[in-house]
Amino acid sequence: MKINQLFPVIVPEFSYEGDLQEIKDALRSEKREQFNFPEGVETTCGNLHKNERFRPLVDWFKECLEEYRLANALQCERLDISLMWGNIAPAESGVGHPRHRHNMSLVSAVFYLTKGVATVFHDPVYPRVMDCMEVISDNLKVRGGPIEKISADAGKLILFPSWLVHESDRHFFDYDRMTISFNAFPAGKINPGPFDYPMANIKIL
Repeated sequence: MKINQLFPVIVPEFSYEGDLQEIKDALRSEKREQFNFPEGVETTCGNLHKNERFRPLVDWFKECLEEYRLANALQCERLDISLMWGNIAPAESGVGHPRHRHNMSLVSAVFYLTKGVATVFHDPVYPRVMDCMEVISDNLKVRGGPIEKISADAGKLILFPSWLVHESDRHFFDYDRMTISFNAFPAGKINPGPFDYPMANIKIL
């Protein structure tokens, strides 16, 4: 049997060369609560992109988003961050992010401030192919179909389509796992047509 694997999902990586300690200190100073019950990952408010302490990082995120926009020939003037938040999985806590996706967005991201457990991505085609033949198992490798993992390396940023279902493994290491995530949305003139008249003109607040 010949297998034709069609339409792979592109998840680019970028590497940050700035000072991570300053960002980690800034993240630890932010108020955090547990929102993804029953898990215990601590999450900040989603306004970090407006916080001056994160400005150098946000500027770099914007550069990465522009590179992504150009590489994918997206028909918008730019990609603006609409929500940005920090996450801490405490040391030896065994907590992780449950399976989810980021609705009503276009591009999502995970920026790793520390090493730690991987981000797990689920094959988006498998559930549709299997239809009602749902696979239920405690084994992560078969539960819900094929998966791919991207390792958590300090300073790594990954961008992915917001509809892509993902989670994180459970964190049992003896240090805090720290990440910053954001969603980005098309901004400015969207899908300009004849006479440069756009389908929409969007401003992200």
